[in-house]
Amino acid sequence: MGIKGKLFCAFLIITIMPISLLAGVFGILYNMQTGVMEKYGVAETTVEDFISNPVQIINQVTNKDYKELQNKVKEQVLEMENADFLDAYNKQLLWKFSYLVVRKDGEYIYIGDENNFHMLEEDIPSSASYDNMEEVGVYMGGENAHLLKPYSFTFADGREGTFFIVTYINGFFPVIRSTVLQFVLSFMVIICFTAILLILWVYGGIVRPINVLKQATHKMRDGDLNFSVYSNSSDEIGMLCKDFEEMRIRLKESIDLRLRYEQEMREMISNISHDLKTPLTAIEGYTEGIIDGVANTPEKQKKYLDTIHRKAKAMSALVDDLSMASKIENGIVPYVLRRVKVLDFFDDCIQEIGEDLRFYQIKLIYENTVGKQLRVEVDPEQIKRVINNLVGNAIKYMGEDPGCVCLYVKEIEESMHTDYKIKEDGKGIFGKKMKYKEEKKMPKIQIEIKDNGRGISKEDLPNIFNRFYRGDASRHSWEDGSGLGLAIAKKIVEEHGGNIWANSEVGVGTSVFFTIPVFEEKQEEVYE
Repeated sequence: MGIKGKLFCAFLIITIMPISLLAGVFGILYNMQTGVMEKYGVAETTVEDFISNPVQIINQVTNKDYKELQNKVKEQVLEMENADFLDAYNKQLLWKFSYLVVRKDGEYIYIGDENNFHMLEEDIPSSASYDNMEEVGVYMGGENAHLLKPYSFTFADGREGTFFIVTYINGFFPVIRSTVLQFVLSFMVIICFTAILLILWVYGGIVRPINVLKQATHKMRDGDLNFSVYSNSSDEIGMLCKDFEEMRIRLKESIDLRLRYEQEMREMISNISHDLKTPLTAIEGYTEGIIDGVANTPEKQKKYLDTIHRKAKAMSALVDDLSMASKIENGIVPYVLRRVKVLDFFDDCIQEIGEDLRFYQIKLIYENTVGKQLRVEVDPEQIKRVINNLVGNAIKYMGEDPGCVCLYVKEIEESMHTDYKIKEDGKGIFGKKMKYKEEKKMPKIQIEIKDNGRGISKEDLPNIFNRFYRGDASRHSWEDGSGLGLAIAKKIVEEHGGNIWANSEVGVGTSVFFTIPVFEEKQEEVYE
């Protein structure tokens, strides 16, 4: 959910949730108060009526008791002078905040609650004023408001009598106040609950991820990139956290790459210094020998000049390798791709290689088993550079035995990376389309250059394609090479879509393999 959606949900939480909760609480309280009304005998009266006109409702509370006592007087008037009867009747009025008072000829013979009665005794009207007051009651206001319901009758001895049901109105006010207080407290609790819920939601969805980003920013400011930023949300802030994590990873990779590059540059400068110092020292020494007259015969002079020429040529090759390595590393090699026939291309290469091998009296074995029309799309000059580098290494590390270099070319099928392909499968779930992994084979040509030279140790073999790497066995002669030839070959082969690797055994020889994809006129779609 995005931030817009969260804001909309927050609006709903702020508005709809309190209203819904208040409605539910109101219903509960309403039912509770209705139960209270039923308890007081006014079941048909609503809570709204009780709050808006409490005196009228309170008057109804004792209606049933008033009528029962009225009937009792008519049937058994003698009971009105029976203290036990009056006490029993008074008890059922007390829980309704009411009590009974009986008067005979102006004298009160029974008072159910003397403490309250003495406060209104003087205000009770005479019996002549009771007309139209029966059942309706007389409201007596003041600090201690009461409701008086009188009934006049005649005792058994013929004397005038009156009973009163007195209701203490203030006794009902706590019920009203309780109802109002319950509504107010419920409203406050609901508002607080809604606010807390909203705060927790906003904190978990917005504030917490921002705090995580803040801490991550501080770590990045201090140069610490060894941390991770995770977010399970899919909103804008979650996407920001993911982008921030990706930025951190790329920045860390960039810094690691820069440090590695700086380390390689230091090693390269050290290697270049070593590789240039030796031939320059030799050139300087032989030149001084010529100047000082040490080479005092034509034979010595020719020998000195040949050595100077050889050293200068080797330095030129080193500079050329450095320039090529720099271009490849920076991706600025201008590859000129052409579609060439494999058979013709390697036949031409063998003619050039053969001249060098004959000079060093090294035997050449060449075998090409590909079809006459098989073609590859390559930069011929760069592939020739790869072959020359590999053959040149074979010559340098040939050893003392009669040398032999073999070049084999054949067609192979190399496995590509696997991917998902869709097919109709009736056995699938509900017969729907199913996904399955399919391994594709790509036709390639494989070139093997094999020699019977000194070989490479198992410790050195994994590193021979690294820049400036030369095993200990090859370090005793500067002319063994710059350590860039195999690194350049590896880069060229990989940029042509191929692979390069080597097998070797010390004292037996070395085989270097590389592959190049075959050019196909009609490319079939590999994936659906």
